[in-house]
Amino acid sequence: MILLSTIGGLILLVILIVVTYLLLIPIGTLIPVNRKFKPAKNGIDIFVSTNGMHVDYIVPTQNQLFDWTKIIDGSPYAKPLTEYPYLGIGWGDPGFYLELETWDNLPLRIAAKAMLYPTPTIMHVTGYETLPHDTLRVEKITISPSSYVHLSSFIYNAFRLDSNQNLDLIPDVGYTPDDNFYQAHGVYHAFHTCNYWVNKGLKRIGVRTALWSPLEKGIFYQLDKIKTAPVLEEMISPTPVNQPS
Repeated sequence: MILLSTIGGLILLVILIVVTYLLLIPIGTLIPVNRKFKPAKNGIDIFVSTNGMHVDYIVPTQNQLFDWTKIIDGSPYAKPLTEYPYLGIGWGDPGFYLELETWDNLPLRIAAKAMLYPTPTIMHVTGYETLPHDTLRVEKITISPSSYVHLSSFIYNAFRLDSNQNLDLIPDVGYTPDDNFYQAHGVYHAFHTCNYWVNKGLKRIGVRTALWSPLEKGIFYQLDKIKTAPVLEEMISPTPVNQPS
């Protein structure tokens, strides 16, 4: 009887957690943060992309404020990084990234492990010659130079460095010759997903986004609210981020 009671209590606890999680998703989606955000006049265009499940940042490969070619070794890529005007950068669970063939065929084992058990994380970097409008939903956000510096620092700090203080490359696991994976800081679980990470960065730089968004819908729902907002003149002089030489 004690065993049955314990099992019953655990089942009820799991059901309660799942129900609470499902209730929090629409609440977090509908409540905006940085409600007054407006695109910056003469600012820097960044992008967020989604395949319907997973969200990435897409950022300029190099500009006067932040140069990814000084940070990312271009030798594992098909082309020099300077030939990719944009880099797609995401953070997430190794199971989703490396074991999942398509989102339409998601094994329960991978989903359960990623969502229920905190797992180590990896970064995914993709070189784009053009913005991938043909395969992904891509939305532009124009932010101030100072916000761009803060976002670049946020993304860079998610990478784990090796003993030589370089990005810790995971060799020979990219999907194409134009992308690679790297070790990352942080853990992945149901309340701290890849989309939560992107949403967290947007919140930090003052972009209108969802209060909490473990799924991609919250981010794009709130971004849709600012598409027609008037631009805002940037008044803050940016300070370039401290990059490796």
